[in-house]
Amino acid sequence: MEFSNLPHDILLEVFKMCPQSDRVKGRRLSKRLNQVLTSRGAPKLVADVFKVSAVEIEDRCVPIGRLNFHKSSKTRRIVSISLKRHQRNERVFEATPTTSNASKMPKIPEIVQQQLEQVKIGSALSFDGAAVHCNTQLLHSLLNNDLRSVSSLSFTMCHIEWTDAEFSQLVAHTSPVDLVFDFCHFHADFLTDKVFTQMPRLQSLSVQARSWARFPALTDETLQGWATNCPKSIRLSNQVISGFTLEGIRQFVQNAPESNFELDLGLIVDTAAESLGKILMIPKFSVTISDEYLSRRVVLTKMANGSSLPNFVHNFSSGFQDRQKFAQKISFSVYTPQISSAQ
Repeated sequence: MEFSNLPHDILLEVFKMCPQSDRVKGRRLSKRLNQVLTSRGAPKLVADVFKVSAVEIEDRCVPIGRLNFHKSSKTRRIVSISLKRHQRNERVFEATPTTSNASKMPKIPEIVQQQLEQVKIGSALSFDGAAVHCNTQLLHSLLNNDLRSVSSLSFTMCHIEWTDAEFSQLVAHTSPVDLVFDFCHFHADFLTDKVFTQMPRLQSLSVQARSWARFPALTDETLQGWATNCPKSIRLSNQVISGFTLEGIRQFVQNAPESNFELDLGLIVDTAAESLGKILMIPKFSVTISDEYLSRRVVLTKMANGSSLPNFVHNFSSGFQDRQKFAQKISFSVYTPQISSAQ
């Protein structure tokens, strides 16, 4: 009698005594074992990181000598779900349908829902790939599961279609400490003050857009909140335009806590010369200004010993500045329309 032909209950008891790596491999051995290991009575897999990857690849014919085939219009969407535990990656799901059988394959939200029911997530949830669309269906699949232990959310090359209200629902079901968006497309109302008021534990934020991203509802109210509970690292790329103003940045710098932090606030569309002049005169901070394409880069630094270097030292000796240990660093780019009109 073959092992896979044993009764369902006996197989479950056997796999309960096996390590997780064997249960993951057992899923790929046969349909029968996969049904047993994904049934309700099967033990859940434990993962520190739950990662969803989805990419689309065009089928290309390789020429043989002088024989060139016509280009194929078929595309393949490769969807995979992997678990990371104790620095070890284990792939638990993979599908590569072509356009001919794509209709038979469940959508990404359905796949995520099925796999999350069988996994106990530890601390991180990750989405990677241009074929991942963070829409309402995916949000409902995530909210139907227990995500209270998730402290890290990561999105890479995804299409973020959520509004601030929808993303706030996901934030409310998790406890974000680290939040990363790398080369993503965003909805205009995605990052707002409302979203960050629900993340009091946030320590690291990184937003890198694939194209220009505007978040006008992300205003000085968020900076005021960070003045009392400041994250350690904020990195907004120069293609990210928020609703921050120079006056709001000045108030944040003056009221900032004594803890160490490094903030990059992206591109500021505010040309109030008076506010920028007040920032340059803030005590205990040294200021560096450099010209960029259509903007000016402003960097405010305070040394770890509480002192600041004279501005002329930063202007003429940037190498010396880079070797210092900063306790606090705030940088941003100010849009300069006079440069663009001159060009």
